[in-house]
Amino acid sequence: MKHISYHNLLREETLRSMAVILLLLLFVPTVWAQNDKTDDYTGDAYIDRTKEKKTPLILPGTGKINVEKLKGKIDTRMDISQLNLAELRALRNAFAAQQGYAFKDAILRAMYSTTTWYNDALWKHWEKEEKAGRTISPRYTKEQLAFAERIRTREAELRKLNFKPKDSKKLVNMDNLINPFQLTEFDPKLHSMLGQYGFAIVPAEHNQLFHVYEKNDYADFPNFVTTDLFLQLFHLYFDCVLRDVEEKHLDSLMIVFSSQMGAEMKTLVSSQNAEVKAAAEYDQAWFAVASWLFSHDKAPASTAALNVPEAYKKMVMEEIAKAFEAENGYSEMLEYSFPVEMFGYSLFRPRGHYTRSKVCGRYFRGMMWLQTAHFGTDKPAKMKQIALIANVFNQQPKLRTIYNKVNEPITYLMGTPDNVTLLQVAERIKEMDLPIEKLLSSKKDMAKLTEDIEKMAKKQMRIELKKTHGTKYVVDIMPQRYQPDAEALIATTDQDSPVSLRPCPKGLDWMAVMGLQGAERILMDELKEAQKWSDFPKALADARKKTADTQWDACMANQWMYSLQTLDETSETMPYFMQTPQWQKKNLNTALASWAELKHDAILYAKQPMLAECGSGGPEAPVVKGYVEPNVKFWEKAIALVTRMDKVLTTYGLQTEKAKNVYERIKDMAEFCRDISKKELAGEKNSEQEYFDIENIGSTVENISLELVSEDNQMLQGWSDVVSTDKKVAVVADVFTATGENVATKDMCVLYEGVGPAYEIYVVVEIEGSLYLTRGSVFSYREFTRVTSDPRMTDEEWQEELKKTPTGGTPSWMQEITAPVKGMNADDEETFYSSGC
Repeated sequence: MKHISYHNLLREETLRSMAVILLLLLFVPTVWAQNDKTDDYTGDAYIDRTKEKKTPLILPGTGKINVEKLKGKIDTRMDISQLNLAELRALRNAFAAQQGYAFKDAILRAMYSTTTWYNDALWKHWEKEEKAGRTISPRYTKEQLAFAERIRTREAELRKLNFKPKDSKKLVNMDNLINPFQLTEFDPKLHSMLGQYGFAIVPAEHNQLFHVYEKNDYADFPNFVTTDLFLQLFHLYFDCVLRDVEEKHLDSLMIVFSSQMGAEMKTLVSSQNAEVKAAAEYDQAWFAVASWLFSHDKAPASTAALNVPEAYKKMVMEEIAKAFEAENGYSEMLEYSFPVEMFGYSLFRPRGHYTRSKVCGRYFRGMMWLQTAHFGTDKPAKMKQIALIANVFNQQPKLRTIYNKVNEPITYLMGTPDNVTLLQVAERIKEMDLPIEKLLSSKKDMAKLTEDIEKMAKKQMRIELKKTHGTKYVVDIMPQRYQPDAEALIATTDQDSPVSLRPCPKGLDWMAVMGLQGAERILMDELKEAQKWSDFPKALADARKKTADTQWDACMANQWMYSLQTLDETSETMPYFMQTPQWQKKNLNTALASWAELKHDAILYAKQPMLAECGSGGPEAPVVKGYVEPNVKFWEKAIALVTRMDKVLTTYGLQTEKAKNVYERIKDMAEFCRDISKKELAGEKNSEQEYFDIENIGSTVENISLELVSEDNQMLQGWSDVVSTDKKVAVVADVFTATGENVATKDMCVLYEGVGPAYEIYVVVEIEGSLYLTRGSVFSYREFTRVTSDPRMTDEEWQEELKKTPTGGTPSWMQEITAPVKGMNADDEETFYSSGC
C-alpha cells in the first residue's frame, strides 16, 4: 500500500465527509494582517448571520468592552492599564475589522462575526479584492498605529505574567486567557480549577471521545489532543480486528479441531484395551461438549441429538445446558462435587465483543470449555484421558497444524499459557515412546507422566491462590493466558487472615505495581488501604517482586500495558500542568480506563484470578490553534504498539485489507502526534497545515472508527448509522472473583473494571506566547463490584445501567480534578459556528 502523509489523509477524509453534507456554508479568506503579526488562521467556515438577531458580545474583564460598538469611533488615548489580553486584542484589531479584514486568527474572526456589521464589511472587502485581483491591506491613521503599538507593548508586559500571578496561590493567570468568551457561561468552579491546576475534567455524556473534537470543530474551539483519544482508537482497532480474525479464521479451525478429535476418540471406543476404551469414551463425550458449544446457539432438546456413549449422554446434556445457563454449579462429568468445589459455569456467559454476533458467542463458549474444563493431576483417570488425547494429537499432524494456527497467534496477542497445555503433554508422551496401551496400563509410567506434568505446572503456573480446593495442577487443551496484572491482583489481597481484611483488590493496585506516579499515594493517603489491612504495603511490595521479571514485549497485551507506563513521563520541558500531582490523577484515569478496555478485549483468553474542504467561493478560512498532549515517549510507544499488532497479523496470515489500511492510518496519526509534541516541547511554531490537521483530528478518528466497526460491504456514512453496542465507548469487564475460603459471605463479589461515557477536559496551554483555553476528551474510568450470584455483566447491560446512574463506579479520588458543573458547558454558537465539515 502506498504510504499517505497524515495531512493528505485528512484532506481525503474531509472530501469523503463533504460527499454527505449539503454545501450550505461558505468559506472566509485568509490575508495576513499587518496590524496583528502574532495572529494565525482557523480552518473553519462562515455563515452569513447579518440578518439574524445578535446578542451583543461583552468581553469578560474590567473594560466591559461591547464588540458590537467597536464599529464606532475608538478613543485612542484611553487608559489601557486595567484591560486584559482579550480586551486589548479586540481593541487593537478593531480598525482592521471595520475595514472587513479577514483575520487569520479564528478567535478574532469569529468574535467580530457576532456583530451586525463585520460580515457585511468582510464580504465587501473580499469582492473588492476579487475585482482588483490583488490583496488589499487595511489602512490606518497615525493615531491608530500609535494606539496599536501602545497596546502591543502592554500585551508583551502581560504575557510575561502568564503563570503564577502575584499575590495568588493560582498556577495560571486566568486574566491572560485570550478566548475565555468561547464559553457562553464560564462556570466558577471550572474557572477556579483551571487557575489552580491548569486543567479540569468536566463530566459529560458523549458516546465517543472523538465527538468532543467534532464539537470543537463545529464551534472553532481549540483542540487539546489527548493520549486518551489514541488509546480508545487503538482499543477499537485491536478489538474489531480480533473479532474479525476469530469469526473468519479461528472459529472454523476450532470447529474442525473439536469434531475431528471427537471422531478419533469414537474409533478408539471399540478398543479391546479396557484403559484405552474407558479414556476414549470420556474423551469422546468431552469433545462432544466442545463441538456442540462451537456449533450451536442453545442446548440440545434431548440426548438423542448427542452421538456419544450411552453412559455419558446425560452428563454431556447437563454440561451443555449449564454452559448456556452460565451459573456456577457442580459437575458430575468434571468431578466438581458438593460440598468441595463448584465449576465456574458463570464464565461461559459471552461478554466483551462476544455479544456482537452469534458466531462470536459460539466461539466464546467453545473456547471457554477448552480453556477451563481441566484435566487435574490429582485424578489418575484424568491423566489417562489427557494422555490418550495427546497420543492421538501426535498421530494426527493435521490436528497439530490446526491447533498451532490458533494457539500461536493467541500467544503472541494475549500471552503464554498459564496452565500446562495439550501441546506440552503431547511432547512429553512422544519422549516416553511407549504404546498408548502400555502407558495407560502402567501405574509406574503414568505416575512418572503425572510427576513430569506437575513439574511443568510448578514452573510455569503463576496465577494461583495460596489455598485451593481440589486440584492444584491441571492440563487444559488450550489454557487461558498469563498476564502479569492477574498475578499482582492476587498478591494484593489478604489470603492469610481468618477472615480476609482485603478480599478484593483495586485497579490502582496494578497501576502502583507498574510504577505510575500517584497510585500508591492515593491508595495509602486518600483511600487509607493500610489502615484497613496493615500488611497492604508489604503485599504491594511482594506484587512488585512477583512481576519484576515481566517481559513486556512478550505479547500484545503486555506491550499495551507497558505503553501505559509512559503516560507518567515527566521532565522540566513538559508543560506546567503535566508536572503536577493532579495531572498524575488524569494519567491514572487514562491508564486505568485503557487497562479496562484491554481486559474487556482479552476477556476470553486472559486467566482471571479467583479468590477463587466545504464551499467553492468567498474569503479563505482562518486557523484554529490546537495542541497535542506532548508526551513523546507515549507517542513512540503508541507507534510501536500498533506496528507490533500489524506484524502479528502478517506473520500468522491473519491480515485483512481493512486491518492493513487501518493500521497505516492509525500509525500515521501517532507519528503526527509525536512530531507535533516534539515541536511543542522545543517551542517551535506549527505550520498552518499542522494546525489544520490538529483541528480535524475528530473527523479523522471517526472515519477510522467507522471503517473498523462496519461489516463487510457495508458503507456507514456517519456515527449515527452505527447501531451496535460499539456506538458507545462504554465497556465493562469482570477481572477478579473474590470467593476464597477465608472470604466472608458478605464480601464475596466480582470486581469489574469499566469505562463510562466520554468526558471533556479543559486545559490552559501556551501557544506562541498566548494562553488558550483548549478542550479535549478523556475516558471516565469506573470500578465497582457485584455479588457473585449476579450473571457476569455484558457491555449492553452496563450501557443500560449508565442510563440510570451515569456516574456509577466513579472513584472518589477523581473528585479533586473534576469540575462538577451544572450540565455541560455550552459553547457560544453565535461566536463560534460550524464549518459544515
